[in-house]
Amino acid sequence: MKSKPDGRTNPDKSSLPSSLDKIAARALGEVALKARALKNDPDPRAIEMLFDAAIGPDPLACRSVAKFLVSKGVAPERICDIYIPAIARRMGDDWCTDELSFSSITIGTARLQYLLRELGPANTDEVRWDDESGTQSVLLLVARDADHTLGAMVLASQLRRRGFSVKLSIGEDAEHLMTTLSDSKFDAIFLSACQTDDLESLRALVENIRMSLKKPAPIILGGFIVEQTVEVLAITGVDKVTSQLDEALEFCSLRTSKSSS
Repeated sequence: MKSKPDGRTNPDKSSLPSSLDKIAARALGEVALKARALKNDPDPRAIEMLFDAAIGPDPLACRSVAKFLVSKGVAPERICDIYIPAIARRMGDDWCTDELSFSSITIGTARLQYLLRELGPANTDEVRWDDESGTQSVLLLVARDADHTLGAMVLASQLRRRGFSVKLSIGEDAEHLMTTLSDSKFDAIFLSACQTDDLESLRALVENIRMSLKKPAPIILGGFIVEQTVEVLAITGVDKVTSQLDEALEFCSLRTSKSSS
């Protein structure tokens, strides 16, 4: 105990009940979390919470954690655009180092995809990608049914929030894909591929896309394949190679009609 000049005593911090310490720590933590939510810096504790929820035993934990984060000022869009991709990258890293099993990765990815759909635009079905309303439309094509589909779903959510109509094609067979291309007017084709995709196969796919398009449209290649050091642009024959959405939209002269924040 510490004595005051008037003879009264104050308890040392160490003598406070542990429950009060916990309450104070929790309150300070929530203040810090809310402050971080207003900046571009994601809180590592929030990442940890969502990561544990994604791979944990409770199938509803992800939804509960996301609801808590939103209540503390984290915008749903930030959870979709920053937190979910960060967790997916961590799961991928843990898979490479044998810290997570294949079943944990599968379950975690499925839960993140569900969360992404829940937090995404509520009106994604109001404007069809094949309508004649004049809405700019994008075909978001995953080169094959690979394990980088979560990234494509994140990108689709971003595009829809910006006002674009999006057709998401994952693992679609060649016949159906070519029919889609010949029957619809897309303003851009966003092709997502990973580092293990064969560049020559991608080149053949790009050639088939160009032949099948109802009207000419720029083809943008993105995804993990962008990190390759080889001449991806020259070999695949796409118009642009980038994983930066704003750069891709500017190249395609696509107009954003809604806020992306």
